[in-house]
Amino acid sequence: MTDIDFLRRIHTNQPTTRGEASFFKFMKQNPHIVQRFMELREQMRQVRSRYRATRVVEAIRWDRDLKREDGRFKISNGQKAYLARLAMALDVVPNGFFQTKELTRSTREAYTLKAYSRQRHNLDQDD
Repeated sequence: MTDIDFLRRIHTNQPTTRGEASFFKFMKQNPHIVQRFMELREQMRQVRSRYRATRVVEAIRWDRDLKREDGRFKISNGQKAYLARLAMALDVVPNGFFQTKELTRSTREAYTLKAYSRQRHNLDQDD
């Protein structure tokens, strides 16, 4: 997946996987979370050359829990990779701050199976 292809699919709302479809929906419903991810990424980039998207997402979760903001809030673990890809695609000067792996068919199927299993067994709880 190239950055420009990913941005094009976001812009035209034409996801190629269930994960992308879920992420596109998440972005529309939670633009403030996407914005906060970008802000924290920029802050961390001032002191580190590489970082994990997982830690940025955990910081957002921590922040929201401390503030005890009302309403249901959830960042699925599956969103982290897409947030990182979006951040990298929007970089004017790409520097590999986040590392991502190419999603292979078997990886996509594993994610889909895991999501189906969690949904079927009602394991999706608020973080």
